[in-house]
Amino acid sequence: MLTNIITQLFGALTSASLLFLVAAGLTLIFGAMQIINIAHGSFYMFGAFIVASLAGTGAASTGVGFWVAVILGPIVVGVIGALTEILILRRLYGKEHLLQLLATFGLLYFFEGAALSIWGSEFRSVSIPTLLQGHLSGAARSVPAYDLFILGVAVAVGVFMWWLLQRTQLGWRIRAAVEDPEMLAASGTNVSRLFTGVFALGALLAG
Repeated sequence: MLTNIITQLFGALTSASLLFLVAAGLTLIFGAMQIINIAHGSFYMFGAFIVASLAGTGAASTGVGFWVAVILGPIVVGVIGALTEILILRRLYGKEHLLQLLATFGLLYFFEGAALSIWGSEFRSVSIPTLLQGHLSGAARSVPAYDLFILGVAVAVGVFMWWLLQRTQLGWRIRAAVEDPEMLAASGTNVSRLFTGVFALGALLAG
């Protein structure tokens, strides 16, 4: 019975960790830019499809290793996020939240259609490396190694975000942009470029 409880606990923590990674980017974007991005979940979708295309088990896979795919996937999603901010969302700063909602809702459908056109609707899976297969040895042998990997990534991202926002000059600028973007711009900071970086980072976290 204890084994089942441990398994269920780590399964729940793994699901919560995945949600945290997506929510961290969404919170960063809204907190710094006041943009309600309905399409944020699409970045998670793009990341999953990109990793599956690079390291999947299907015929469409490129055969790239899992670790390379896990690194490249979020980077590509970050680039997509940066282009989205530059081409579309930059025009919505200072507008009513209703316009932002409508624009990002439209992006949601656009991204969904783009993903369907590129990857189709067939099921895809990813080859998990041997290191992440199996379970722990000892008393907690019911805990999958992959779940621990996800938990470790979530903790690392949480620590990194805290360090970035609280201990770096970039974090100071991001927090200043929340309070008074006009004053930050007057001090010589390129606020548009800062917002692009913030949005790209938020998309990368989701991917």
